[in-house]
Amino acid sequence: MKKKLAPLAILAKIYPFWIFLLLTMPPFTHLEAKMPTPPNGEQFVEGQADNEFNQRIIQTFQNFNLNLDSSDLTKLKLIWPLNDPERHMLSAFESPDVVRVEFEIPDSNGQSTRQRFWSVISHKAIDVCRSRTSLSADLYAPISGLALTLQEEVAGLNPTTYSTAMAIYNSESRTVTVLLHTRPHADLKLTKAPIYVKQHELIGELSNEVPSLPLVAESLRHTHVYVLHQKAQQQFEVLNPLSHFQDVSDHMSPVLDDLYLYDEQAQKQHHLIDGAIDIVIKTHDRIDHSDELLPPYQMSYKLFDHQGHLIQKAENCVFENWLQNSLSQGDLPIYTSLYDLMGSFEEASDQNWPATYTPASVSQRYYRFVLNHFKQNPKTNACELLIEPSETNLKSREIFITPEVKWLKLQLKLQDRSGNNKTYEKFILR
Repeated sequence: MKKKLAPLAILAKIYPFWIFLLLTMPPFTHLEAKMPTPPNGEQFVEGQADNEFNQRIIQTFQNFNLNLDSSDLTKLKLIWPLNDPERHMLSAFESPDVVRVEFEIPDSNGQSTRQRFWSVISHKAIDVCRSRTSLSADLYAPISGLALTLQEEVAGLNPTTYSTAMAIYNSESRTVTVLLHTRPHADLKLTKAPIYVKQHELIGELSNEVPSLPLVAESLRHTHVYVLHQKAQQQFEVLNPLSHFQDVSDHMSPVLDDLYLYDEQAQKQHHLIDGAIDIVIKTHDRIDHSDELLPPYQMSYKLFDHQGHLIQKAENCVFENWLQNSLSQGDLPIYTSLYDLMGSFEEASDQNWPATYTPASVSQRYYRFVLNHFKQNPKTNACELLIEPSETNLKSREIFITPEVKWLKLQLKLQDRSGNNKTYEKFILR
C-alpha cells in the first residue's frame, strides 16, 4: 500500500539531495525563545518513508528464505560500482546538510511575516558519481549475490529510474547492498525472483532522470549506495559502505582547518572573550584519488585554562553517531552555532536554491563541530553529545570565561576510519 505524503514531503522527493524536516526551532541568537511550529510540520514523514522502503527490501529477500541472521561484516567486500579511476562522491555517509525552509507566519494582527526555519539531515548513504560526465554511466555489481529490482513508492510521484533500486543479497556476509537511482538491465528489471550476479558484472547504468534540475542533471547522475545488515535479532541497520570497498585506499589524515569561538550572540570570534562561549573546529578528511571532503571518523580533545586546569574533555567521539534519528527530530537546531554549521550557510541562504545546486556545493563542504557539546560521561567513560535541550545539558555544555582566564589551550586528536590520525595543540589567546 502506498503511503500518502504531505505536499512538502513530495517536494523533498523532487529535490533529491535535500530532505526538509519541518521542526520547531529557536531564533538563531537566543537559545530559550521559541519560534512558531511550521505549517504541516507534523505531517512530514520522509524519514519514515525511507525506513519503510528498507524494511520492504529486507522482507522481499526473507520471502525467498534467504538468511539475513547475524551479518558477518568481515566478509563484506565491495568494489566501486563505476569504471572510474577516481572515487567521486556527491555526498558522504552521515554528511550533515543544513537546509532552509521559509514560511509566511500570521501574527496576532492578521499580518503575515516571513520566518526562516533550519533543518539538519544526515545522509544515510554515499552518492557514487562519475568524476567526469564524459565517462561511462555503466553500473557494475559491487558484490556477488542474488539481485532484485525494487521501486521506491511515493504517492504523487510517477515511478522512474530515479526511484528504482537494485538490491544484492550476499550469502557470505548475509547483507544486502542497495544501489538507488539506477536503470537496471532488462533481465534484472523484468524478473520477479532474485537473479545471481557476479561481482563486477554489468548490471545497468546510472539513472538519467534526475528530477527538477535538467540543466545540471547529467553532472548529478549518481547512485545512492548503502548496506543493510542485521545488528540484532530482527533489527536492521543502515551501514556506511565506504570502508568495505576493497579498491578504496586512504593514506591521508584528517585536517584541522580552523578553530574559533561563538559568543552569546552566536557571533564568530577568533580571540578569547568573556562570557559563555562555544568552541568550534572546522575540519575535513579525504581518501586517496578523491577531491571530496569527508567528515573525520572520530576525535578526542582536552581543554585547559592558562593555569593548566582541565576545563573539559571528551575521548573517542564518533562523529558518525552525531546525527541519529533523535537529532533529526528537532534537538540539534538548539545550537547557536547553527549560524555557521558545517559550511552550508551560504548555500542554504541562496534565494535561488536548489536551482543553483552543483556537485561541488556538497563535495567541497567542510565540517564544523562544537567541541564543548561533546563531553565525557564520568560514570560510563563514554563520549556523549549533549543533545536534549534540558537545563542540565545547557549548563553542562556551556563554557563560561571570566576576566581572570588569560588563554585556553586545546589538545585535539582527529582520526579517520583507516586509522590515520593527527594531533593538534592550539592556543586561544585574548
